[in-house]
Amino acid sequence: MKTAIKYIVITVVFLAAGGTVAYLVMRPRPGNGNSNREEVPVNVVVSVVEPVTLPDAVILPASVEAFKSVTVAAEVQGKVEWVGVEEGAKVTEGTPIAKIDIRTIEADLDSAGANYDLQLSNYNRLETLHRQGTITDAVFEQQKAQLDVSKALLETVRIRLEKAVTTAPVSGILNHRYVEAGEFVSPGDPIADIVQTEKVKVVIDVPERDVRYVKVGRVMAILTDKPPGDDPSGASVPEAFVSAAAGLIPADKKLAVGTVSYQSVVADLQTRTYRVEVTVPNPDRSILPGMIVRAVLLRRIINGCVAVPLRAVVPLEGRYVVFVERDGRAVEVEVALGITDGRNIQVTSGLSIGDRLLVEGQRQVSDGQAVAVRESGI
Repeated sequence: MKTAIKYIVITVVFLAAGGTVAYLVMRPRPGNGNSNREEVPVNVVVSVVEPVTLPDAVILPASVEAFKSVTVAAEVQGKVEWVGVEEGAKVTEGTPIAKIDIRTIEADLDSAGANYDLQLSNYNRLETLHRQGTITDAVFEQQKAQLDVSKALLETVRIRLEKAVTTAPVSGILNHRYVEAGEFVSPGDPIADIVQTEKVKVVIDVPERDVRYVKVGRVMAILTDKPPGDDPSGASVPEAFVSAAAGLIPADKKLAVGTVSYQSVVADLQTRTYRVEVTVPNPDRSILPGMIVRAVLLRRIINGCVAVPLRAVVPLEGRYVVFVERDGRAVEVEVALGITDGRNIQVTSGLSIGDRLLVEGQRQVSDGQAVAVRESGI
């Protein structure tokens, strides 16, 4: 009885296994004409890859300094009698800024003048006696020396009188005044700061890897804040810079152009960067000293390269791929990437001119999947 049951169980197992194998062999397969379901293509947009010109640029942080900044100091001692220019006012070279009380200096001038007249009179008298041989050479030379000393003292007091009026050494804006009328000053005490801002210096700390692209006299572009209603591209900006910064420039920034006026030949020991100064015209004085701006360093322009929109690149684990359309199917292509301008990125290998690149829908397809091109363009 047990033997019969054993044979029945074995027979049932073999029959079940045979049925499974038969199902797997006979079941409909994808692509088989017997399938009741057809593959649905994914709608995509393609763009034919063409050679393009791509600027290789880097955006660096920078700060603004006045083209010239001069601290005007008192040259004589005394009480400030008046101040002639208010803070924020424009001044030209030679404009009086402050005046020291000159009454003491005028008294010193009268004293020095009287002493000089006396020494001159003595000199003239002794000169006649010296020609007659009445006095020795030593006496005459001593009087001559006293005359020279009195003359020098008189000239010194005259200079003090001239310096009692402090004037602007350069044209610019009186940015800050340190004294008020009635205060006492000594030589060297600051009177006012004068800055020139009709052109400014933009200071950039350029990394070692990029300093070779910087030369004195080279044109550079600066990203600054855009006043409301202003043209974001700025005025007279070279097309290369507009293209280089187009993908990186925020909506509230504009471009200004300057010229490299100074480049340090020694790196900062702490940051290992090189100080570069760019002189930028600033006729409307919209760029102010102390501002933080961005500098566009255009390394080079690559002509005839293969570049794709950034959105067309699909990052996978440890690699980047794009999809191209071939014979109605999406084909995955691994690519090596180069420089980017913020909108497009260079492809150094894996893609060729003429390939039909998927620029929309590429993230909804897999390698070999059927696609339907509904339009072309970027």
